[in-house]
Amino acid sequence: MIGNSSSACKLTTKAALTLMAVIIITPALIVGAISLTIAHAGAPLAGALASEEAGNNDLDWQLEALESNWGVTVPDSVVLQEYHESEVGPHGEHDAVYVLHAAEVEGTWLDPEFTSPSPHRVNLIGRIAESAGATDIVDDASALSCAVVKGNDVYRSLTACRMPGIDAGLLLLERIT
Repeated sequence: MIGNSSSACKLTTKAALTLMAVIIITPALIVGAISLTIAHAGAPLAGALASEEAGNNDLDWQLEALESNWGVTVPDSVVLQEYHESEVGPHGEHDAVYVLHAAEVEGTWLDPEFTSPSPHRVNLIGRIAESAGATDIVDDASALSCAVVKGNDVYRSLTACRMPGIDAGLLLLERIT
């Protein structure tokens, strides 16, 4: 009898619908849980970077990211003293300012020919510093002596600048959009 459904058939239909719901909903729940975990795990990290108590070892991962992003090797003599970064966008876009003590970098990519920055570059340096919350470090970009290390436009650039009056002081200004 086709019109009469057995209880076994009804259970099978109910089980099939439940299984379909689990298959459709579970991945969305997992992705949401992972995103929430990552968002909450990042908060203490951001606090550690902003803290003046954070030691240089806490910032070593940033030098590794610099090497990876730009295909450069940071000499062992370079010490990252401060790191400032804007909020990171959904596609990784950000502005960052690295404050380095860069002794013994002669002959490396950190020893380019430094010149006075163009008005366009001064403007870009100012915008990067403002976005990254480092205007106290880069208060007068026109007084810096700089060189474009990688990239040369407003979308992706890495600029190195000597810090006036600070022996072996070097700023790296990064823009990735």
